[in-house]
Amino acid sequence: MGAQIVTNGSFNQVPADGLVPGARAEVEFFPVFAANQEAVLIAPRLSTGTLADGEFQYLSGNGGQARELFGAGSIGERMAKAFRRANQTQPLIVIALDDEGTGVEASTTRAITGTATTAAQMRIYVGRQAGVVGVDIGDTASVGGDAIVTAVTAGDEDGESLPVTASNSTGTVTFTCRHMGEMGNEIEIDLGTIPAGLSHTAPASLTMTSGAGNASHAGGIAALSAADPAYIVTPHTDDPNMDRWDTEMSDRWGPLRQQYGLVFSARRGTLNE
Repeated sequence: MGAQIVTNGSFNQVPADGLVPGARAEVEFFPVFAANQEAVLIAPRLSTGTLADGEFQYLSGNGGQARELFGAGSIGERMAKAFRRANQTQPLIVIALDDEGTGVEASTTRAITGTATTAAQMRIYVGRQAGVVGVDIGDTASVGGDAIVTAVTAGDEDGESLPVTASNSTGTVTFTCRHMGEMGNEIEIDLGTIPAGLSHTAPASLTMTSGAGNASHAGGIAALSAADPAYIVTPHTDDPNMDRWDTEMSDRWGPLRQQYGLVFSARRGTLNE
C-alpha cells in the first residue's frame, strides 16, 4: 500500500460534484510490497501432520519441516517446499486445514496385461515426479503391478513423497490422491514405456477423476485475523472458498482494517473453464 496526495487531480471514490468546501480523503490501491513482508500458505494436511486444523506456524529453513507439520506427500508439504525453492528469505507462515469430512479422493486405474520378455526399468510419472519400477524377465502383470505400488510408496527419484497412494489387484493398479477434494483431478498418471511382453492402453485423459469436496478455509481465515501478511497462497479455487476470500479481502482493504495483502491461487484448465 503506497500513499499518494491528490492536489489538483480527481478522486476515484469521492464524488467530483461535491461542492461543499472541506478536506476529502480516500483509500486507494498503490502496490508497494517488499520482500521482507510475510507470506502465508494455507493448505490441507494429512492425519500424520502435527499442525492442527486452523493452526499457524512460522516455517524456517528450506521447508523440510513441512513434512512433519502437514504429513509426507501432503499438499502443504509440496507447497512449502516449492515456495522455499523460489524464495529462501521471505518470512513464511503456514496454516493447516483438515480435508472436508464428506469429501472424495480423486482416483484412476491402469490395467497391465501379459508377461515381461525383457528385463528393464520403467518410469511411472505422477505429475512431474518420476518413480522407478524394476521389471524382470518372466514378471507377470500382477508382479509388475506390485512393483508399481512399491515404487509409488517409495517416492520419486529424489526421495520426495508422491501425492498419491497405489494398490494392485492382479495387474490393475488403482491410484488414489492422498487428499480429498478437487485438486486431485489435476494430477496426471503416466506409466510411460512398458517393457516388452507387458502391455497397457493409456486412457484418453491421464488425469485422475472424481475428486470432490474441498477443505473449508473458514478456519484458516479466522487464524489470520490478527496477522498482516502481504501475500496469501491457497491451492483451492472453488466458489465457496473464493467467496470467503472475497469477503475477507474486501474487509482487509477497507478503511477500518487497512491490512491489505493479495491472495494467489491457480488451477489447470482451459480459458473456457
